[in-house]
Amino acid sequence: MKNQHTQNKHKAEAKSVGLTLLGPGRTSRYRTYLFNECEHKGEFSLQLVRRGSVRCGICQKQKLRVEATAAGLTVVGPGKNKDYRTYRFNKCQHELEIHTGSVRKGHFRCKKCFHEKLKSEADAADLALLGPGKTVHYRTYRFNECRHEQEIETAGVRKGVFRCRQCINEKLEAESIAAGLTLISPGKNALYRTYRFNECKHEREFTVDQVRKGEVRCGICQKRKLRVEATAAGLTVVGPGKTRHHRTYLFDECGHEQEVETGQVRAGEVRCGICQEQKLRVEAAAAGLAVVGPGKDARYRTYRFNQCRHKQEIQVGAVRSGHFICNMCEETARDLPSNVYLVKIKTSSFEWLKFGYAGNVDERVKQYGLPADAEVTTVIVRPFDTGREAHEFEKSIHGIYANRGLPPEQMRKFHTITGFEECYPIDLMGKLSEEIKML
Repeated sequence: MKNQHTQNKHKAEAKSVGLTLLGPGRTSRYRTYLFNECEHKGEFSLQLVRRGSVRCGICQKQKLRVEATAAGLTVVGPGKNKDYRTYRFNKCQHELEIHTGSVRKGHFRCKKCFHEKLKSEADAADLALLGPGKTVHYRTYRFNECRHEQEIETAGVRKGVFRCRQCINEKLEAESIAAGLTLISPGKNALYRTYRFNECKHEREFTVDQVRKGEVRCGICQKRKLRVEATAAGLTVVGPGKTRHHRTYLFDECGHEQEVETGQVRAGEVRCGICQEQKLRVEAAAAGLAVVGPGKDARYRTYRFNQCRHKQEIQVGAVRSGHFICNMCEETARDLPSNVYLVKIKTSSFEWLKFGYAGNVDERVKQYGLPADAEVTTVIVRPFDTGREAHEFEKSIHGIYANRGLPPEQMRKFHTITGFEECYPIDLMGKLSEEIKML
Protein backbone atom coordinates (compact mmCIF):
# COMPACT_ATOMS: atom_id res chain seq x y z
CA MET A 1 0.00 0.00 0.00
CA LYS A 2 2.85 2.31 0.85
CA ASN A 3 4.55 1.76 -2.53
CA GLN A 4 1.24 2.39 -4.31
CA HIS A 5 0.76 5.60 -2.40
CA THR A 6 4.27 6.81 -3.33
CA GLN A 7 3.71 5.91 -6.97
CA ASN A 8 0.47 7.86 -7.06
CA LYS A 9 2.27 10.87 -5.49
CA HIS A 10 4.99 10.79 -8.17
CA LYS A 11 2.37 10.62 -10.92
CA ALA A 12 0.54 13.59 -9.48
CA GLU A 13 3.78 15.62 -9.26
CA ALA A 14 4.57 14.76 -12.89
CA LYS A 15 1.12 15.70 -14.10
CA SER A 16 1.30 19.11 -12.35
CA VAL A 17 4.31 20.12 -14.51
CA GLY A 18 3.03 18.69 -17.84
CA LEU A 19 4.67 15.26 -17.60
CA THR A 20 3.55 11.64 -17.55
CA LEU A 21 5.43 9.19 -15.36
CA LEU A 22 6.57 6.24 -17.53
CA GLY A 23 8.81 4.18 -15.30
CA PRO A 24 11.98 3.94 -13.22
CA GLY A 25 15.21 5.83 -13.90
CA ARG A 26 18.90 5.21 -13.48
CA THR A 27 18.62 5.15 -9.68
CA SER A 28 15.88 5.25 -7.08
CA ARG A 29 16.04 9.03 -7.16
CA TYR A 30 15.25 9.24 -10.88
CA ARG A 31 12.24 8.43 -13.06
CA THR A 32 11.54 8.38 -16.78
CA TYR A 33 8.92 10.88 -17.98
CA LEU A 34 7.02 11.79 -21.13
CA PHE A 35 6.51 15.48 -22.02
CA ASN A 36 2.78 15.73 -22.72
CA GLU A 37 3.19 18.63 -25.15
CA CYS A 38 6.05 17.45 -27.38
CA GLU A 39 5.89 13.67 -26.47
CA HIS A 40 9.68 13.54 -26.00
CA LYS A 41 11.02 11.34 -23.23
CA GLY A 42 13.46 12.36 -20.55
CA GLU A 43 14.97 11.16 -17.28
CA PHE A 44 14.78 13.59 -14.32
CA SER A 45 15.28 13.43 -10.58
CA LEU A 46 12.16 13.35 -8.43
CA GLN A 47 13.36 16.51 -6.67
CA LEU A 48 13.69 18.41 -9.98
CA VAL A 49 10.14 17.43 -11.03
CA ARG A 50 8.82 18.36 -7.60
CA ARG A 51 10.35 21.88 -8.01
CA GLY A 52 9.00 22.17 -11.55
CA SER A 53 12.54 22.77 -12.89
CA VAL A 54 12.27 20.52 -15.93
CA ARG A 55 12.43 21.24 -19.63
CA CYS A 56 12.72 19.11 -22.69
CA GLY A 57 16.38 18.79 -23.66
CA ILE A 58 15.47 17.84 -27.24
CA CYS A 59 13.19 20.87 -27.68
CA GLN A 60 15.80 23.08 -26.02
CA LYS A 61 18.47 21.91 -28.44
CA GLN A 62 16.15 22.48 -31.37
CA LYS A 63 15.29 25.95 -30.09
CA LEU A 64 18.98 26.85 -29.62
CA ARG A 65 19.77 25.59 -33.16
CA VAL A 66 16.94 27.74 -34.60
CA GLU A 67 18.09 30.82 -32.62
CA ALA A 68 21.68 30.22 -33.67
CA THR A 69 20.73 29.92 -37.36
CA ALA A 70 18.72 33.14 -37.15
CA ALA A 71 21.82 34.85 -35.67
CA GLY A 72 24.21 33.50 -38.34
CA LEU A 73 25.66 30.86 -36.02
CA THR A 74 25.86 27.10 -35.68
CA VAL A 75 25.78 25.30 -32.33
CA VAL A 76 28.87 23.05 -32.21
CA GLY A 77 29.09 22.03 -28.53
CA PRO A 78 28.38 22.75 -24.88
CA GLY A 79 29.65 25.78 -22.96
CA LYS A 80 31.18 26.39 -19.56
CA ASN A 81 27.77 25.97 -17.92
CA LYS A 82 24.14 25.30 -18.83
CA ASP A 83 23.61 28.93 -19.90
CA TYR A 84 26.38 28.82 -22.51
CA ARG A 85 27.03 26.97 -25.76
CA THR A 86 29.92 26.87 -28.16
CA TYR A 87 28.96 28.42 -31.50
CA ARG A 88 30.62 28.69 -34.91
CA PHE A 89 30.16 31.96 -36.83
CA ASN A 90 28.87 30.96 -40.27
CA LYS A 91 30.60 33.92 -41.94
CA CYS A 92 34.13 33.79 -40.49
CA GLN A 93 34.07 30.16 -39.15
CA HIS A 94 35.51 31.29 -35.81
CA GLU A 95 34.24 29.44 -32.73
CA LEU A 96 33.25 31.14 -29.47
CA GLU A 97 31.40 30.39 -26.21
CA ILE A 98 28.34 32.68 -25.98
CA HIS A 99 25.52 33.02 -23.50
CA THR A 100 22.35 31.58 -25.06
CA GLY A 101 20.39 34.66 -23.96
CA SER A 102 22.85 36.91 -25.81
CA VAL A 103 22.37 34.87 -28.99
CA ARG A 104 18.59 35.16 -28.56
CA LYS A 105 18.86 38.98 -28.22
CA GLY A 106 21.59 39.40 -30.84
CA HIS A 107 23.97 40.87 -28.23
CA PHE A 108 27.21 39.24 -29.37
CA ARG A 109 30.06 39.58 -31.84
CA CYS A 110 33.04 37.53 -32.94
CA LYS A 111 35.86 38.43 -30.56
CA LYS A 112 38.52 37.28 -33.02
CA CYS A 113 37.09 39.38 -35.84
CA PHE A 114 36.68 42.35 -33.50
CA HIS A 115 40.27 41.98 -32.36
CA GLU A 116 41.42 41.85 -35.97
CA LYS A 117 39.36 44.98 -36.68
CA LEU A 118 40.90 46.80 -33.72
CA LYS A 119 44.36 45.72 -34.82
CA SER A 120 43.68 46.97 -38.35
CA GLU A 121 42.41 50.31 -36.99
CA ALA A 122 45.48 50.56 -34.77
CA ASP A 123 47.79 49.91 -37.74
CA ALA A 124 46.01 52.63 -39.71
CA ALA A 125 46.52 55.05 -36.78
CA ASP A 126 50.26 54.16 -36.50
CA LEU A 127 49.66 52.28 -33.24
CA ALA A 128 50.35 48.75 -32.02
CA LEU A 129 47.50 46.97 -30.19
CA LEU A 130 48.95 45.46 -27.00
CA GLY A 131 46.07 44.27 -24.86
CA PRO A 132 42.86 45.07 -22.94
CA GLY A 133 42.03 48.36 -21.27
CA LYS A 134 40.20 49.52 -18.15
CA THR A 135 36.78 48.78 -19.72
CA VAL A 136 35.43 47.02 -22.81
CA HIS A 137 35.58 50.36 -24.62
CA TYR A 138 39.34 50.74 -24.12
CA ARG A 139 42.50 48.93 -25.23
CA THR A 140 46.18 49.38 -24.45
CA TYR A 141 48.22 50.64 -27.43
CA ARG A 142 51.86 51.52 -28.16
CA PHE A 143 52.68 54.57 -30.29
CA ASN A 144 54.97 53.40 -33.09
CA GLU A 145 56.75 56.76 -33.30
CA CYS A 146 57.52 57.52 -29.65
CA ARG A 147 57.14 53.93 -28.26
CA HIS A 148 55.01 55.17 -25.35
CA GLU A 149 52.15 52.94 -24.15
CA GLN A 150 48.69 54.26 -23.32
CA GLU A 151 45.08 53.17 -22.80
CA ILE A 152 42.87 54.72 -25.51
CA GLU A 153 39.18 54.45 -26.29
CA THR A 154 38.73 52.24 -29.36
CA ALA A 155 36.30 54.74 -30.90
CA GLY A 156 38.98 57.43 -30.53
CA VAL A 157 41.48 55.28 -32.42
CA ARG A 158 38.88 54.61 -35.12
CA LYS A 159 38.22 58.37 -35.55
CA GLY A 160 41.84 59.41 -35.12
CA VAL A 161 40.92 61.48 -32.06
CA PHE A 162 43.81 60.72 -29.69
CA ARG A 163 47.25 61.97 -28.70
CA CYS A 164 50.17 60.59 -26.72
CA ARG A 165 49.69 62.03 -23.23
CA GLN A 166 53.30 61.38 -22.27
CA CYS A 167 54.60 63.32 -25.28
CA ILE A 168 52.16 66.15 -24.52
CA ASN A 169 53.32 66.28 -20.90
CA GLU A 170 56.97 66.30 -21.98
CA LYS A 171 56.23 69.15 -24.39
CA LEU A 172 54.30 71.09 -21.73
CA GLU A 173 57.12 70.59 -19.24
CA ALA A 174 59.68 71.89 -21.76
CA GLU A 175 57.47 74.92 -22.54
CA SER A 176 57.01 75.62 -18.84
CA ILE A 177 60.78 75.51 -18.22
CA ALA A 178 61.31 77.95 -21.11
CA ALA A 179 58.78 80.29 -19.48
CA GLY A 180 60.44 80.06 -16.04
CA LEU A 181 57.73 77.79 -14.65
CA THR A 182 57.32 74.30 -13.24
CA LEU A 183 54.29 72.25 -14.31
CA ILE A 184 52.74 70.82 -11.14
CA SER A 185 49.19 69.59 -11.90
CA PRO A 186 46.16 69.70 -14.26
CA GLY A 187 43.98 72.80 -14.47
CA LYS A 188 40.25 73.48 -14.42
CA ASN A 189 39.86 71.94 -17.90
CA ALA A 190 41.95 70.46 -20.71
CA LEU A 191 43.14 73.91 -21.83
CA TYR A 192 44.67 74.79 -18.45
CA ARG A 193 47.50 73.57 -16.22
CA THR A 194 48.68 74.67 -12.79
CA TYR A 195 52.23 76.03 -12.72
CA ARG A 196 54.72 77.24 -10.10
CA PHE A 197 56.95 80.24 -10.83
CA ASN A 198 60.55 79.10 -10.37
CA GLU A 199 61.67 82.49 -9.06
CA CYS A 200 58.96 83.47 -6.56
CA LYS A 201 57.43 79.99 -5.97
CA HIS A 202 53.88 81.29 -6.36
CA GLU A 203 51.36 79.01 -8.09
CA ARG A 204 48.84 79.95 -10.75
CA GLU A 205 46.69 78.43 -13.51
CA PHE A 206 47.48 79.39 -17.12
CA THR A 207 46.30 78.12 -20.48
CA VAL A 208 48.97 76.03 -22.19
CA ASP A 209 48.86 78.53 -25.07
CA GLN A 210 49.75 81.42 -22.71
CA VAL A 211 52.76 79.48 -21.46
CA ARG A 212 53.75 78.51 -25.00
CA LYS A 213 53.73 82.19 -26.04
CA GLY A 214 55.45 83.32 -22.85
CA GLU A 215 52.46 85.47 -21.90
CA VAL A 216 52.69 84.69 -18.19
CA ARG A 217 53.36 86.73 -15.10
CA CYS A 218 52.83 86.20 -11.41
CA GLY A 219 49.69 88.04 -10.33
CA ILE A 220 50.84 88.15 -6.69
CA CYS A 221 54.22 89.66 -7.60
CA GLN A 222 52.56 92.03 -10.08
CA LYS A 223 50.23 93.36 -7.38
CA ARG A 224 53.16 93.79 -5.02
CA LYS A 225 55.16 95.61 -7.73
CA LEU A 226 52.24 97.94 -8.50
CA ARG A 227 51.90 98.75 -4.80
CA VAL A 228 55.62 99.60 -4.55
CA GLU A 229 55.49 101.74 -7.71
CA ALA A 230 52.38 103.50 -6.43
CA THR A 231 54.01 104.25 -3.08
CA ALA A 232 57.07 105.69 -4.85
CA ALA A 233 54.75 107.99 -6.82
CA GLY A 234 52.78 109.09 -3.73
CA LEU A 235 49.81 106.88 -4.58
CA THR A 236 47.89 103.91 -3.16
CA VAL A 237 46.31 101.19 -5.32
CA VAL A 238 42.63 100.93 -4.38
CA GLY A 239 41.10 98.91 -7.22
CA PRO A 240 41.13 97.71 -10.85
CA GLY A 241 40.94 99.96 -13.89
CA LYS A 242 39.16 99.91 -17.23
CA THR A 243 41.84 97.63 -18.75
CA ARG A 244 44.60 95.39 -17.39
CA HIS A 245 47.00 98.28 -18.02
CA HIS A 246 45.08 100.58 -15.66
CA ARG A 247 44.41 100.71 -11.93
CA THR A 248 42.42 103.00 -9.67
CA TYR A 249 44.76 104.95 -7.38
CA LEU A 250 44.32 107.19 -4.35
CA PHE A 251 46.54 110.29 -4.38
CA ASP A 252 48.02 110.28 -0.87
CA GLU A 253 48.48 114.04 -0.74
CA CYS A 254 45.04 115.25 -1.85
CA GLY A 255 42.91 112.13 -1.20
CA HIS A 256 41.41 112.07 -4.70
CA GLU A 257 40.86 108.78 -6.59
CA GLN A 258 41.65 108.43 -10.29
CA GLU A 259 42.27 105.77 -12.93
CA VAL A 260 45.86 105.90 -14.18
CA GLU A 261 47.86 103.78 -16.59
CA THR A 262 50.34 101.63 -14.66
CA GLY A 263 53.15 102.59 -17.05
CA GLN A 264 52.65 106.28 -16.20
CA VAL A 265 52.86 105.49 -12.49
CA ARG A 266 56.04 103.48 -13.10
CA ALA A 267 57.57 106.43 -14.98
CA GLY A 268 56.44 108.89 -12.32
CA GLU A 269 54.38 110.78 -14.91
CA VAL A 270 51.23 111.19 -12.83
CA ARG A 271 49.33 114.08 -11.44
CA CYS A 272 45.88 114.36 -9.95
CA GLY A 273 43.43 115.31 -12.68
CA ILE A 274 41.00 116.75 -10.15
CA CYS A 275 43.67 118.97 -8.58
CA GLN A 276 44.88 119.94 -12.06
CA GLU A 277 41.41 121.01 -13.10
CA GLN A 278 41.04 122.95 -9.85
CA LYS A 279 44.37 124.68 -10.56
CA LEU A 280 43.27 125.51 -14.10
CA ARG A 281 40.01 126.97 -12.78
CA VAL A 282 41.96 129.16 -10.33
CA GLU A 283 44.37 130.30 -13.08
CA ALA A 284 41.43 130.98 -15.40
CA ALA A 285 39.63 133.05 -12.74
CA ALA A 286 42.81 135.06 -12.14
CA ALA A 287 42.95 135.78 -15.89
CA GLY A 288 39.28 136.80 -16.10
CA LEU A 289 38.17 133.48 -17.61
CA ALA A 290 36.14 130.41 -16.67
CA VAL A 291 36.90 126.83 -17.78
CA VAL A 292 33.79 125.51 -19.55
CA GLY A 293 35.05 122.38 -21.33
CA PRO A 294 37.95 120.35 -22.77
CA GLY A 295 40.14 121.43 -25.68
CA LYS A 296 41.51 119.73 -28.75
CA ASP A 297 44.17 117.98 -26.64
CA ALA A 298 45.55 117.92 -23.09
CA ARG A 299 47.31 121.26 -23.59
CA TYR A 300 44.08 123.14 -24.33
CA ARG A 301 40.80 123.93 -22.59
CA THR A 302 37.68 125.77 -23.68
CA TYR A 303 37.32 129.03 -21.74
CA ARG A 304 34.62 131.68 -21.43
CA PHE A 305 35.66 135.31 -21.09
CA ASN A 306 33.97 136.74 -17.99
CA GLN A 307 33.65 140.21 -19.51
CA CYS A 308 32.46 139.56 -23.07
CA ARG A 309 31.06 135.98 -22.47
CA HIS A 310 32.71 134.72 -25.65
CA LYS A 311 34.01 131.11 -25.66
CA GLN A 312 37.38 130.11 -27.08
CA GLU A 313 39.97 127.30 -27.00
CA ILE A 314 43.20 128.55 -25.41
CA GLN A 315 46.44 126.86 -24.38
CA VAL A 316 46.58 126.47 -20.60
CA GLY A 317 50.16 127.80 -20.68
CA ALA A 318 48.99 130.96 -22.43
CA VAL A 319 46.31 131.48 -19.75
CA ARG A 320 48.94 130.96 -17.05
CA SER A 321 51.29 133.56 -18.61
CA GLY A 322 48.50 135.92 -19.64
CA HIS A 323 49.42 135.80 -23.34
CA PHE A 324 45.97 135.47 -24.89
CA ILE A 325 43.22 137.64 -26.36
CA CYS A 326 39.59 137.21 -27.30
CA ASN A 327 39.70 136.53 -31.01
CA MET A 328 36.20 137.95 -31.42
CA CYS A 329 36.85 141.21 -29.54
CA GLU A 330 40.50 142.04 -30.08
CA GLU A 331 43.33 141.77 -32.55
CA THR A 332 44.62 138.29 -33.25
CA ALA A 333 48.08 137.11 -32.25
CA ARG A 334 49.17 137.64 -35.85
CA ASP A 335 48.46 141.37 -35.40
CA LEU A 336 50.47 141.66 -32.17
CA PRO A 337 54.28 142.04 -31.91
CA SER A 338 56.19 138.78 -32.26
CA ASN A 339 59.73 137.40 -32.58
CA VAL A 340 61.71 135.09 -34.83
CA TYR A 341 64.11 133.08 -32.70
CA LEU A 342 66.92 130.55 -32.93
CA VAL A 343 67.77 128.49 -29.82
CA LYS A 344 70.35 125.79 -29.19
CA ILE A 345 69.15 122.73 -27.26
CA LYS A 346 71.55 120.23 -25.73
CA THR A 347 70.86 116.91 -23.96
CA SER A 348 73.21 114.17 -22.75
CA SER A 349 72.82 112.35 -26.07
CA PHE A 350 72.16 115.01 -28.75
CA GLU A 351 72.47 118.69 -29.66
CA TRP A 352 70.39 120.62 -32.22
CA LEU A 353 68.91 123.98 -33.26
CA LYS A 354 65.24 125.01 -33.10
CA PHE A 355 64.05 127.83 -35.37
CA GLY A 356 60.59 129.42 -35.06
CA TYR A 357 58.50 132.44 -34.15
CA ALA A 358 56.53 133.34 -31.01
CA GLY A 359 55.32 136.32 -28.99
CA ASN A 360 57.01 134.88 -25.88
CA VAL A 361 60.02 132.70 -26.68
CA ASP A 362 60.48 131.32 -23.15
CA GLU A 363 56.83 130.19 -22.93
CA ARG A 364 57.06 128.67 -26.40
CA VAL A 365 60.13 126.61 -25.41
CA LYS A 366 58.30 125.32 -22.32
CA GLN A 367 55.60 123.89 -24.60
CA TYR A 368 58.04 121.59 -26.45
CA GLY A 369 58.01 118.85 -23.79
CA LEU A 370 61.82 118.58 -23.78
CA PRO A 371 63.74 116.01 -21.68
CA ALA A 372 64.47 117.00 -18.07
CA ASP A 373 68.21 117.31 -18.75
CA ALA A 374 67.78 119.62 -21.77
CA GLU A 375 69.83 122.84 -21.70
CA VAL A 376 68.35 125.67 -23.83
CA THR A 377 70.53 128.57 -24.98
CA THR A 378 69.13 131.52 -26.93
CA VAL A 379 71.27 132.12 -30.03
CA ILE A 380 69.38 135.06 -31.52
CA VAL A 381 65.95 136.72 -31.25
CA ARG A 382 64.72 139.19 -33.87
CA PRO A 383 61.58 141.21 -33.06
CA PHE A 384 58.84 141.98 -35.61
CA ASP A 385 55.96 144.45 -35.44
CA THR A 386 53.37 141.70 -36.04
CA GLY A 387 53.14 137.95 -35.84
CA ARG A 388 52.19 137.94 -39.50
CA GLU A 389 55.51 139.48 -40.51
CA ALA A 390 57.41 137.11 -38.22
CA HIS A 391 55.62 134.12 -39.71
CA GLU A 392 56.33 135.19 -43.31
CA PHE A 393 60.01 135.72 -42.49
CA GLU A 394 60.21 132.31 -40.79
CA LYS A 395 58.60 130.61 -43.83
CA SER A 396 61.13 132.23 -46.18
CA ILE A 397 64.09 130.90 -44.19
CA HIS A 398 62.58 127.42 -43.93
CA GLY A 399 62.09 127.43 -47.70
CA ILE A 400 65.82 127.91 -48.19
CA TYR A 401 66.95 125.23 -45.72
CA ALA A 402 64.08 122.73 -45.99
CA ASN A 403 66.34 119.95 -47.26
CA ARG A 404 68.76 120.49 -44.37
CA GLY A 405 66.21 120.03 -41.57
CA LEU A 406 66.35 117.14 -39.08
CA PRO A 407 63.67 114.41 -39.60
CA PRO A 408 60.56 115.18 -37.49
CA GLU A 409 60.21 111.46 -36.58
CA GLN A 410 63.72 111.61 -35.06
CA MET A 411 63.01 114.83 -33.17
CA ARG A 412 59.78 113.50 -31.64
CA LYS A 413 62.01 111.65 -29.18
CA PHE A 414 63.09 115.01 -27.76
CA HIS A 415 60.14 117.30 -28.57
CA THR A 416 57.51 115.07 -26.98
CA ILE A 417 54.65 117.60 -27.25
CA THR A 418 55.32 120.08 -30.08
CA GLY A 419 58.10 121.84 -32.01
CA PHE A 420 59.56 118.68 -33.57
CA GLU A 421 59.48 120.32 -36.99
CA GLU A 422 61.86 123.10 -38.15
CA CYS A 423 64.78 121.59 -36.22
CA TYR A 424 68.28 121.86 -37.73
CA PRO A 425 71.74 120.37 -37.15
CA ILE A 426 74.09 122.36 -34.92
CA ASP A 427 76.50 123.08 -37.78
CA LEU A 428 73.92 125.45 -39.37
CA MET A 429 73.99 127.83 -36.39
CA GLY A 430 76.22 130.37 -38.16
CA LYS A 431 74.25 130.43 -41.40
CA LEU A 432 70.84 130.59 -39.72
CA SER A 433 72.06 133.38 -37.42
CA GLU A 434 73.21 135.39 -40.41
CA GLU A 435 69.89 134.85 -42.21
CA ILE A 436 67.96 136.10 -39.17
CA LYS A 437 70.20 139.19 -38.81
CA MET A 438 69.74 140.18 -42.47
CA LEU A 439 67.23 142.95 -43.15
